[in-house]
Parts: sequence; C-alpha cells; structure tokens
Amino acid sequence: MAACALFLVGALGFILPVLLGADGDQQGSEFPAPQLALHLKPGSGPIAARMVYLIAEESLEMVTSGHAGSP
Repeated sequence: MAACALFLVGALGFILPVLLGADGDQQGSEFPAPQLALHLKPGSGPIAARMVYLIAEESLEMVTSGHAGSP
C-alpha cells in the first residue's frame, strides 16, 4: 500500500511539476561574507559554533511567552 502511494506521488510530480513564477526571487544576495577570525586548514578538525543572543530586558517577557514575531 505504501509503495503504491509512493509511486503515485512520484508520478504526480512528473505530471504536475512545481513551476516558479516570474516574480520568484532567483537573485543572489548582496550580503558580503564576513571575514573569518580563524586560520583554518583542511585538517583543522571539528569546529564548534556558538551563538549568543542579546535580548533587551523589556523584551524578555515577549520572547519567553512565545510571541517573538508579534509587535
């Protein structure tokens, strides 16, 4: 049953392909890549990345209550 459904979904992808409209943004970003502060070599090993978020105290309640996207 699952194999039939998989086949039908695949066939549907060929029959009704997803077409990107003319207004689709296909341009690259103008954002310049930041300079790395590391001197990496191919054998440098695993790299751990850490992100630090600085949130103003008056915004803490909004962030912790799950309404970060609301004004």
